[in-house]
Amino acid sequence: MIKPRVLPHRAPSFAVWRWALALPLLAACALAFAQPMRGPDVHHAHGIAYVTGGIGERGQERAQALGKGMSLELVFAEARTGHYVADVDVRVTDRHGREVLSIDGADPLLFADLQPGTYRVVATFDGRDLERTVTVPSHGHSRVVMRWPAEGRMARR
Repeated sequence: MIKPRVLPHRAPSFAVWRWALALPLLAACALAFAQPMRGPDVHHAHGIAYVTGGIGERGQERAQALGKGMSLELVFAEARTGHYVADVDVRVTDRHGREVLSIDGADPLLFADLQPGTYRVVATFDGRDLERTVTVPSHGHSRVVMRWPAEGRMARR
């Protein structure tokens, strides 16, 4: 009769334990990165379609793609460096002073589909207002870059 060979019991090595602990963590990270990235979406306010975005390269690309064909493009930036700024409150009024669009906390790029006409845009960043008069054409679009001088929290960077 052949006797079975009995192997001595050995505890798993440190390397085995390390991989046993690391694999679930790696799987969780992979799942987190596999989730679709949230980006700009088309929103509506006062019957006006608008898109705000522009955080990061993908956010810029998505905002520009969604805003294509909209009649107004606003860009918010710091004057000295040209760096984009976010968390901008925007109010758009028509020539009669009626508010047609109000957005709190806009990102650096804002596209809105306004009717042709003349509008007053007031954008507030870091407690400071910038005001522009914008004419939206019947064909094409208007692009306005609003640049804040380096004061307040921007000057402390």
